[in-house]
Order: sequence, then C-alpha cells, then structure tokens
Amino acid sequence: MQASDVVPLLEVRDLAVSFGATTAVKQVSFTLERGQTLALVGESGSGKSVSALSILQLLPYPHARHPGGSIRLRGEELLGAVPARLRGAGNQMRHGVSGTDDLAEPAAFHRKADRRDAVAAQGTRRGTASGTGLSSY
Repeated sequence: MQASDVVPLLEVRDLAVSFGATTAVKQVSFTLERGQTLALVGESGSGKSVSALSILQLLPYPHARHPGGSIRLRGEELLGAVPARLRGAGNQMRHGVSGTDDLAEPAAFHRKADRRDAVAAQGTRRGTASGTGLSSY
C-alpha cells in the first residue's frame, strides 16, 4: 500500500454553514490522520464551535444548513447521513482518535434522549458523586 492509498480518519473540505440568510462558516478545510490531534483556533465568533458541531450534525437543523462542503470519516460522507450512521461515526471516532469521548458520547446521548431523560441522567450522576465522597454540585 502506498502513502497515497491511505484514507484520512477525518477530512473536512470547503465546509460552509448557514443559519437562515447568515453565513457562519465559509470554506473551512482540515484533515486529521489517525493518532493526530487537531485544535480549531480563532477569534470569538469565527466558527470554531459551529465547524466542530457540524461533524456529527449537532446543529439546530433545519434552521442550520450546509450549502457546501464535505465531511468524510474514513472516506465515508457524513453530511446528510441518517442519525444511526452518525452514532456509528461517533463510535469510530472514539476508537480512532484519542480524546474524542467528550465529543462522541454527548452526541449519542443528544440523539437518543429527550429533556426528561437528560434530567434523570443528571440526577443519577449527582447521586453517584455523593457516594464517592466527591461534591455533588
């Protein structure tokens, strides 16, 4: 296998994000190889969070939309993917990139849980913390 045959773990090309008539992100591109770390750095309001949330499609759709670009995980397009595929993508990212648990697990939780479930889960976490001797908020 040649180096040119290796597919990047995550590849974002010319990503654009709009909210109604407002363009929030315009032509963002980056590539992440397995084992690499990537930091999105920029001024406040420059589109870092919107770009990151676009990877697992956690933006307020349909108000948010992607008028252009591509997000590929191991060569597979994620923009427009069904929710079940995005959960699988979160699992792949968690196993493929160090430190993505903070991104992948909330994404899966967000897709499955309604507000009542989220509140119940928060109460469970608080109870667990009190049993460990840690402050429960």
